[in-house]
Amino acid sequence: MRLIRDWFHHLFNPHCIECLAEREDNYHRSQCKGCENLMLIIEQKNHIIESLISPNRQINDNSISKTSPGPIHNKYMPWDVKRQMLERRDREAAMKGSKQSVEELEKELGLENASEKLETV
Repeated sequence: MRLIRDWFHHLFNPHCIECLAEREDNYHRSQCKGCENLMLIIEQKNHIIESLISPNRQINDNSISKTSPGPIHNKYMPWDVKRQMLERRDREAAMKGSKQSVEELEKELGLENASEKLETV
């Protein structure tokens, strides 16, 4: 009997505030745990989206780098340039090794005044 009465009430007053509130309460009571969990997740995601979209969002200045990036250099080096650099480095290393004077070398070898003897010959 109650079902028929409710049906007629809904038929003649489809947007009754009391009926809408009662339907909403019944809907929330009939939800399972999975639905409740999904609703919580959706609410959290909507909150995150709103916080990202909102215009009064504050930006953390510490995370922004104030320095400008340096110039971009080409790492490719032609073989001719690299060969010249290597030769120059080897020449400099050889010059450092030959800095010892001839006299020091003669003293180490025990050939003192050998260069004078060669010049007189």
